[in-house]
Formats: sequence, C-alpha cells, structure tokens
Amino acid sequence: MSVKSTQSSYRDRTQEFQNVAEKLKQSLSSASNAPSSSGSKAEGPRSAVLIQSEFNKRASKIGFGIHQTSQKLSKLAKLAKRTSVFDDPTMEIQELTAVIKQDITALNSACGRPAACLQFPK
Repeated sequence: MSVKSTQSSYRDRTQEFQNVAEKLKQSLSSASNAPSSSGSKAEGPRSAVLIQSEFNKRASKIGFGIHQTSQKLSKLAKLAKRTSVFDDPTMEIQELTAVIKQDITALNSACGRPAACLQFPK
C-alpha cells in the first residue's frame, strides 16, 4: 500500500480571523461608548415586558369592574321584578341605577387606556 503525497487544501487564515475579531471588539467598544444605541437595545425587551405587564394590570382591573357592574345589574333586575305594595324598592332602584351608570362611564373611559400604554414612543 503506497501513500500518495497530496497537496493539502489547508490555508492558514489565522490573520484573517484575528482581523475580524479585532473589528468586532472595536465595534462593541464603540457601541458601549454610545449610550443611546446600546441603552435602547438593552432596555427594549425589558421595557416591552413592563408595558405588557402594565397593560395586563389595567385590563384585569377593567375585567373586574365589568364583573362587579354585571353583579349590580343582576341585583337591579331582581329589584325591578319584585313588586310589592308594602315594600316599594323605587329609591333603591334609582340609587343602584345611578351607581351602575357611573360604573359604565368609568369603564368606558378606562377601556381606552390599556391600548394607549401599548403605543411605543417614536
């Protein structure tokens, strides 16, 4: 068995690698010196999480408000169905109606706020 001596396709690219590594090091150091570019990239994912968290909190409060208002509406429906000569719930119905109207107004104004916190400053 004879071993043929073939020319290797090996090429020393150490210098090219070192040049690329040096350029990368320089670009990273210049990026760290510019706080506006690196600060926004580092804070980007974190601020997005904070914005999403704030949105979720507001949406949760709105959902809870809707739940409470629906319970009040249920109570109002029961009061409206009840008819008795001796136990007239007119005042209670009026008060509960006023409270429900206030709740609905507050919910309507709050519904615009969660979406506003998702808009990023441009």
